[in-house]
Amino acid sequence: MKCALHLLAALLLSVMAACNHTQNTEFAVDCIFDGIVTDSVTLQVVEEDYGMKRVVATSTVKTGKAHLQGQLDAPVIALLTINRVDRPFYFILESGATQLHFTRSHTLALGGEQNHVYARYEHTLSQINDKRTANRKQYLKHVADSSLTKIMERRFVKTDSLLCDSVQRMTVRLINAGGPVGRLIKEQHIGLLDSLYRNKILIKKNY
Repeated sequence: MKCALHLLAALLLSVMAACNHTQNTEFAVDCIFDGIVTDSVTLQVVEEDYGMKRVVATSTVKTGKAHLQGQLDAPVIALLTINRVDRPFYFILESGATQLHFTRSHTLALGGEQNHVYARYEHTLSQINDKRTANRKQYLKHVADSSLTKIMERRFVKTDSLLCDSVQRMTVRLINAGGPVGRLIKEQHIGLLDSLYRNKILIKKNY
């Protein structure tokens, strides 16, 4: 009986130790500002259950750089508020090191696997949008010089429809995959979906 109690106590201690280990995961975020004038940054996370924002770290910016660190329980949606910049930057905060490089034209986020999944989504979305823009420019060019034929018009419309569908399929797939990536895409890009694709989003408890 005593042996069984000792074994049970040992198991409980090992489980508690494992839980404490996962709950005290450290993160570090290094920010680099190239051509952007700011003097401070604030890092917030979005609570999954209620969607409330909570400040987890702040830092001053010196010589275009800032460093933030802290602890988190699991990967989570985060936003970096940059003083003197209108809009915050959203990304996935994970354990380990994350680097955010800000320039006047773009932002590069390097971090954990889930952050990379979100970055790949944004990159693919940008590429498809560029293709849609180029397709529309060609269409308008032919309209302007009166060289547009019915066959050409159908081709332009079909190309845009296929590109639009590919964006919506990709968006729904990642939203339905769940996790912080799915939640962030749903929050930031739900407007890309028409009613048909919105109906394909799975309803999950505690999403």
